[in-house]
Amino acid sequence: MKITGKNNFTESEGIFRSIFENSGEAILITHPGDAIYSANPEACRLLGMSEAEICKLGRNGIIDTTDGRLSLALKERSLTGKFKGELTLIRKDGTKFPAEVTNTVFRDAAGDERTAMIIRDISQHKQVEMELHLQSEIMKNISEGINMVRQNDNIIVFTNPKFDELFGYETGELIGKNVGILNAPTSKKPEKIKQDIIDILNITGEWHGEILNVKKNGNLIWCYANISKFIHHGYGMVYLSVHSDITIRKQAETDIKESESRLLSIFENSLIGISTASPEGKLLNVNSAYANMYGFESPEQMLSEVTNVVTLFAYPDQRKEILIVLNKECSMDAREIEVVRRDGSHFFVHVSAAQIKDADGKVLYNQETHIDQTERKINEEEIRKSKDMLENLNQHLLDVWENEKAQIALNIHDDLGQKLTALNMDLAWVKSRMGVQSHSVLVKLKEMRRDIIETVEEIKEISSFLRPSILFDLGVISAINSQIERFNKQSGISCKFFHEPAEFEIDEKLSLVLYRIVQESFTNIARHSHAKNVEINLKKKRNNIELLIIDDGIGISKEQINSISSMGLAGMRERVWLFKGSLKIQGKKALGTKVFVTIPFKKIT
Repeated sequence: MKITGKNNFTESEGIFRSIFENSGEAILITHPGDAIYSANPEACRLLGMSEAEICKLGRNGIIDTTDGRLSLALKERSLTGKFKGELTLIRKDGTKFPAEVTNTVFRDAAGDERTAMIIRDISQHKQVEMELHLQSEIMKNISEGINMVRQNDNIIVFTNPKFDELFGYETGELIGKNVGILNAPTSKKPEKIKQDIIDILNITGEWHGEILNVKKNGNLIWCYANISKFIHHGYGMVYLSVHSDITIRKQAETDIKESESRLLSIFENSLIGISTASPEGKLLNVNSAYANMYGFESPEQMLSEVTNVVTLFAYPDQRKEILIVLNKECSMDAREIEVVRRDGSHFFVHVSAAQIKDADGKVLYNQETHIDQTERKINEEEIRKSKDMLENLNQHLLDVWENEKAQIALNIHDDLGQKLTALNMDLAWVKSRMGVQSHSVLVKLKEMRRDIIETVEEIKEISSFLRPSILFDLGVISAINSQIERFNKQSGISCKFFHEPAEFEIDEKLSLVLYRIVQESFTNIARHSHAKNVEINLKKKRNNIELLIIDDGIGISKEQINSISSMGLAGMRERVWLFKGSLKIQGKKALGTKVFVTIPFKKIT
């Protein structure tokens, strides 16, 4: 029911009614149970209802019964007669809001138990509280270090946990200290650095830049700082700074600068010519070696005179070929290209190239390295001439050697042979005139004649070795067959000879080379191989003559093949080399040796 009082209101009741109706606080008069008897105008405004609507709903209609604090509040009130705390209330439109509720139990004039409930909307206070809590959490968890310094004495009055951690201090340890303890020694005095920052702050209201600071342990730390100033209600004018650790970035920048410096030094001092050019061919940069290679006094002179790199190429299509390779492969291995000097003369360079792209894959420029091949070309020509001279000299020496052997063979055969034949005839004449008077003398004459006949045969053998007349008279096939016959007779080693075609029409010099290789092979086989069988294959194949000699001996080692003391093998290689041919020798232990010769063949015209 409404409090209307009895017909005769007391003075105190009138005062209460006046306060109840005009109070700025929302007031409800309720029963300790659930009923609401009266609501003042402020309560109606706060809840968005009329007094009748409030009284009809009762306490559980305006208070959120799901709020766990409600039961605790009722329990406290029943024990102490009063309660003060926060509860959640509900407006007419269903919105909930936080309220501070004071509830006191009293008895009215009739002695009935009643409660006075004072309600204060603390939504705005809660919002501010939440915002302050959020700001506090942000300060605690922000990745930047924040501090606040009082202007008049440079004392640190606030730091967030990240700032303390950044500089190696315990939480709150910096509070009350002069900010100067964070400044690292530099070429500038701290007062000068501070004044420079203050001057900018006074003009723009803020300052930002890089600062070298020092940690508690003495280690240096680079920070990027944003500093602003404002008037604080408690500290007056203050400086608020936000610090980010950029030490790693600064070290990276230092490393990059050092790397760039090294690269620039390599670029400028390299003996290899280096250039960069746009994809369109505009020359962007060259080093001294590149400029000097092309006849320019300096890179600057070359860059001012050469508008497009294509003008450096003796054949412009070669530049196009390089671009095709770069667009396909992004790089090009070294290749020899003919280019043009400033004076118009041509020379050769080894060119390698690469595309340099940005992060998005766009070509920034093409880089090329040029190595002057002029000296190499001169050296190659000198080597070629020396090689030709050496080949001619070797051929001449072999010709002289064969001619001398032929002359020696002729002298032995014609001179000594004839004299020994005459001596043999004289011995026969002496014998015919002695009769049987001296048997011992006749025996001796017979022995002498036998020795002379053997000597004549040996002279023929030596003469044939020095100059195989059969080679020049009957050809290489007959000469090799003759060698095989002698080899078999002297060594007892069986030898088979296969050849295609039946007759070889080749010049005498080539025939002699083949003959000497077979001769040297027989010598090596007889001396070292312990072979029982030898096979020789000689044939014409396309434009080559192939000679294969195989034995079944003990084999030859790689060390023996490559030994500088193997003069016979060296002589074989020399003969084959002079005819632009190849000689391969293979040996396997207990499986024998193979000698394979290939010599280019030209038909006799």
